[in-house]
Amino acid sequence: MIKILCNLIIPGLGTLLMKKPITGLIQLILFVVASLLVLSVFMTFLGILLWLIDLVWAFFVSIQWWRRRGTPRPIDTALPIRRCDCDDAARLIATEHNWDLYNAVSKYQCASCGKSIAIIPALHIGYTLTVGLLVILMVCYLYIWRASSPGLGVYSIVAVLVAVQAVMTFSQLAPHGVYPVVDNAEQGASSPQELDRPSMKGAAFFKGMALPVLVITLLLGVSAMLGFVHDYYFPKP
Repeated sequence: MIKILCNLIIPGLGTLLMKKPITGLIQLILFVVASLLVLSVFMTFLGILLWLIDLVWAFFVSIQWWRRRGTPRPIDTALPIRRCDCDDAARLIATEHNWDLYNAVSKYQCASCGKSIAIIPALHIGYTLTVGLLVILMVCYLYIWRASSPGLGVYSIVAVLVAVQAVMTFSQLAPHGVYPVVDNAEQGASSPQELDRPSMKGAAFFKGMALPVLVITLLLGVSAMLGFVHDYYFPKP
């Protein structure tokens, strides 16, 4: 219920808490744009209209989430079969696909040895790496480059952040190498069309890294557009 109330107050915030990051981020962007339009005075009506559309969208997302809560997400038949390290002929089959706080997690079980593993898609590893690097760069800019004399403590904190990010990224990427996806001919249940999805390509990691950059660029572009419209069409007297 708290997540639904968050969506009714700030559309997108509750959606993020429902573990729908892409939808929640888009709704938050619409909310920010609508707020800026409302505050511009001259485009208040357009801002209110955009806010109402965003609110209705967030409300329907909340209703769908409320109806499906507690129901396990069905296994996606396009999740790839992987090779287990216990034997070359052993295969890992997907048994569960859920979301943690900000990542999708696919759980596999070996049909031969019974081993269970959790694998995070490369796309999600990519965007969490970019977000982590942006945070580290921001800390460096604020406390090292702009500081007159940063102390040893600041460098130690940055070093710890870099180490934590590196360990997290490599630990998430390691299962992709230890338990590789088998060839398309061995996939069986999945069709060739489904196997060509970006989530199963090596480029998915780099696409995930580019996603936060594209979102930031979109926000800056929208802000610049609103500033241009305000200054050009509604100049100060």
